[in-house]
Amino acid sequence: MKFSTYTPAVKANTINARISTSVTKEAFGTDGSQLGAWSSAANHIAGIIQKRQDEDDAADIMAARNEISQKLNESLYSEDGIITTGKGKNAQGMTDRVNQSVQDVTQEVAGNYNGRVRYQLMNKYLPKDLEQYGKLGMQTENKEREAYQTDTFNARMSNFSNSMALSYADPDTVYGQMQEANETLNSWADKQGWDAATTEAKKMTFRTQTVSSLVKACVADEKYDDAYEWLKRERKNMSQDEFNSLYATVEKQKKANDKKDTSRILIGKFYNPETNELDIAGLEKEARAMCTKSNGISSDSVEAGYQKWGGQTMPHGTNGCVEAAVRILGTDNSNSWIQSIQGDTDVPTLVSKSQTANGGPGVIPYSADQVEPGDMIIYGDNDHVVVATGGTGYVGNSSSSSQSMVIRGGDYREMDGQQPSKIIKSSRLGSGGSTFDADRYEELMDGVYSLYADQSRFYNIDQKQKMQDLEATLSGCNTFEEQRAAIENSGLNAKTKNTYLNRLNKAQKQAIKAASGGSRNKSANRYFNSLTEEEDLSLIEEYNDRMDDPDDTISASDQKKYNRATRRYNFYHGTGTADLNDTEVLDMINEKKNEGYSYSQIWDILEGVVSDETKEYYLRAAFSE
Repeated sequence: MKFSTYTPAVKANTINARISTSVTKEAFGTDGSQLGAWSSAANHIAGIIQKRQDEDDAADIMAARNEISQKLNESLYSEDGIITTGKGKNAQGMTDRVNQSVQDVTQEVAGNYNGRVRYQLMNKYLPKDLEQYGKLGMQTENKEREAYQTDTFNARMSNFSNSMALSYADPDTVYGQMQEANETLNSWADKQGWDAATTEAKKMTFRTQTVSSLVKACVADEKYDDAYEWLKRERKNMSQDEFNSLYATVEKQKKANDKKDTSRILIGKFYNPETNELDIAGLEKEARAMCTKSNGISSDSVEAGYQKWGGQTMPHGTNGCVEAAVRILGTDNSNSWIQSIQGDTDVPTLVSKSQTANGGPGVIPYSADQVEPGDMIIYGDNDHVVVATGGTGYVGNSSSSSQSMVIRGGDYREMDGQQPSKIIKSSRLGSGGSTFDADRYEELMDGVYSLYADQSRFYNIDQKQKMQDLEATLSGCNTFEEQRAAIENSGLNAKTKNTYLNRLNKAQKQAIKAASGGSRNKSANRYFNSLTEEEDLSLIEEYNDRMDDPDDTISASDQKKYNRATRRYNFYHGTGTADLNDTEVLDMINEKKNEGYSYSQIWDILEGVVSDETKEYYLRAAFSE
């Protein structure tokens, strides 16, 4: 039989297909009497086969899905995985890489199974995996991209702040970088969709951080005037709480540095680096004088007033110049007139009370050569007042709305166009007597003794090293005179030098006595005559060899023998060219001495007979007692 056409009853790759058929009973013979039984059996067998195939395919799909999950997890999260390595800038393109991995893994695994399973994996499950893992890749990529951009922005702004701090001494450079930082921040604000208020708040935060970096850089370099200047310029652009905190920090550091400088001055004046001694009496006297103040107006008392009120806003704000002046002058002075004007607020009243007729210190026309520290300088027609600090310096309240606080200035002649017109001679005032600041004295002395402890530690380390160097030098000297020169040139302090010199003199004296003979030196002569220089050296070398042998134990008697050889060599053989065995010279010297000849006369008699060193050796032996 030939079929010209064939139409599939079931679509390809369909699992658990069911086919309905029609059967002509005559096709099976027997008039179809067995058809029913046969058909039932055939259908039953076909069902069992189909069920088994369905179960096998389902198990394969489950195994394939597990394998795909494992491979995808490895592809995404292993040490070199797509998500593991997709950090920061590396996250770019992560979504595409994840999708490609899903397709590659699915296709690789599906290739190991039959067409029905492969069809299910590629057409049913792959789209779901692409959606699930693709969403994960996109979320991770977006998160990392945003984090990278945020980190880049923050690093850029931090670099601006650090760079400006390094350039604190060059305001033009700082403000140029500040402009670029603002432009960068504006671009970031547009990207983030910030409103105007948020943007301005962020700018103030950055400005505050930058000023903090500038001020801290100034303080680190002990450039306190620069720190004050930056705070003065930027007060209106930064957080006021941070301004107050920074101002207090600068004041505290400056005060501590001033104390340290004063301690250094005192150490430099009363510490002797040659002897490591401190002149306590002179130090205490000078320190007490520094901590004792007269009760009159002086540059010190003006400075004390500024230390208390600098950077603060007066109750009347920009109009608080009188409040600032009288508070500054009254801080460290108990004069009754100064105290009586505390609380005054306007310049005309201050000028009136300052007249001598009203009990004040007097008011004179302005003249630069009449300005003294502690004087109040009046401007215009009683329009403004500041306090002179010396030279052209001044302290007082700023009438600028952008500052409105007590400031320090370098030139009172430059006051926004205002001209000095009068001088209140408050520098003449004083309550008499003096005041001793015990707390300041104690702090100052603590600083001095701390520096002295440091100096002593360094000194002792240096002296110890010099002693070690000297010991090494002495061991290589051949004569007493070489040793004496080494001691003198050692750089040790006088006390330590004397200790070494006394030891040397004792050794030299013993050597001379031993060489000069006599009943008192029999023991020394016995040592001297018993062994030669070479024999002593041999014993010393033997001792050194035995010391290097870890298995050798040196007995007490041997140690005594080696010690005596060393002493003999040092005392009797370390005399250079002197002939220590010339007893005829020694006898002649003693004979001449007994006859009344002097040291110099005998020296002349021996001229040309023996060497000068030999003469000196025996003459010193004869005349040493």
